[in-house]
Amino acid sequence: MAGVVKLRLGQFVPAGRAYHVARSTYRGADRYAEHTHDFAEVFWVEHGRGVHQINGRRQMIEAGTLVVIRPADVHAFRGASEEGFTIVNVAFEAGVLTALGERYGSREGRWAWGGEREPAAFTLNAVEVDLLGRWADELAATRDEASKLALDWFLLSALRVTTQGMSAGGSAVPASGADEPGWLRRALVQFAQAERLAMGLDELVRLCDRSPEHVNRVVRRCTGGTATELVNRMRLEYAARQLRMTDRPIVEIAMGCGFENLGYFYKRFREQYEVTPRKYRVRAQQVVRAK
Repeated sequence: MAGVVKLRLGQFVPAGRAYHVARSTYRGADRYAEHTHDFAEVFWVEHGRGVHQINGRRQMIEAGTLVVIRPADVHAFRGASEEGFTIVNVAFEAGVLTALGERYGSREGRWAWGGEREPAAFTLNAVEVDLLGRWADELAATRDEASKLALDWFLLSALRVTTQGMSAGGSAVPASGADEPGWLRRALVQFAQAERLAMGLDELVRLCDRSPEHVNRVVRRCTGGTATELVNRMRLEYAARQLRMTDRPIVEIAMGCGFENLGYFYKRFREQYEVTPRKYRVRAQQVVRAK
């Protein structure tokens, strides 16, 4: 790799500290040299848009893009406009990323922060970008002796955000598929909020900013089902969370996420969870008492 600079964690991290965190702005159309590392890193774009040259490929990045870089990845940045872009970067020992993969990868060997030729990349919404920014600021302020604990907390929190998604109300977004486009992911994150779920398929299509036919084709390709089925599944998952975590009346939960017919809600809930909403709540909230 002639001309590729290799960065070492020891250049940035003093003894006793487990990571390096920084916020950097890349201005205009400047180019930055290709480099690799002896460490892993997570970076995300806070503002603007640019070009990420990664392992010989060109990747457009914009506000909300998060990428997990492995030690052997070769990458560089280039601005895409005069405004430039701002990223936050957290660098840490390669072994930490390996340990996360071993613990949180699937039995089939799939690992959300893995990847083959290209590293894992995700699209976050504005709420998630703000959360990560605040967590990174806290990480930067942590004392050296607590830095390993702080790093683990940050990485697990970031892993949760990227693999589950979090809306303003903390609702998880269902996984669709490896080829899920960014516009659909962004729409689903927004749609996961209760008030949007209640609006139904028309609201999901509006958030996607695509034709209903195109949205349905892409959803079917990613999930194997129709967009209507995806909407109902998200509504039922929201209802199940409410049954587990609140004492709200069942009819209020059903109506709140868009099921105007209570009998239809019961029918669909039982199809998905194999019990009635009431039995689901009783089972989920039961207390194991000492004999």
